[in-house]
Parts: sequence; C-alpha cells; structure tokens
Amino acid sequence: MLPMVAQAANISDGANCRIYADTPYYGNQGAVVGKVSRGGTGCAPGEVTGKLIHAKWGPDYVVSSFQQRMTTGRRWLSGGGSSGDVYFTKIYGVKGESVASNSFTY
Repeated sequence: MLPMVAQAANISDGANCRIYADTPYYGNQGAVVGKVSRGGTGCAPGEVTGKLIHAKWGPDYVVSSFQQRMTTGRRWLSGGGSSGDVYFTKIYGVKGESVASNSFTY
C-alpha cells in the first residue's frame, strides 16, 4: 500500500508563514528531484527538515535530506531513481508540523 500523502500547500509554520512540498519529477541523468520550501512575510528563523522519500512496503527509505536553520527559501533534493518506484517529498516545519507532496512514479 502506498503512503497517504496530500498535495502540499498552505500548511502553517507560524503566523503568515507556510511550508510546501512539491511533487518530485524526472531530473538530469536519471535522478529523481524534489523541492521543499518555506515562505511568507511572518517566517521567523528556525530548524527546518526536508526529505525526498522512496515509498516502499514497510518503512520508507530517505533518498536525500537536509536539516538547517531557514527563514524563507527553497531546497532541492535529488537521488537515483528506479523504474516503477514511487517517491514523494516531505517538509517538517519549526514546530513539528509537516506536509508531504503527491506521489511520483518513476
């Protein structure tokens, strides 16, 4: 069973601050690429975590991730893709809230 993921948009990460996770896509040389971002006029600096995840039976496998202090901005994550495999991106905000993208089948 594939993980339940929602289209990423409009999840609050503080007053007037939002986190987003874009659906992954085919990148250069067979890579899977995903993007996570944080933006808005009220974003205060804080630790944000982003992940590009390979959805598997059982525990999901993190292909690429980052954790950094961020006010606003975006980060791309990438890794090798395999035909038929399913991927999604996920971002965790400064207070633990999270959002995941729609899934992408390579």
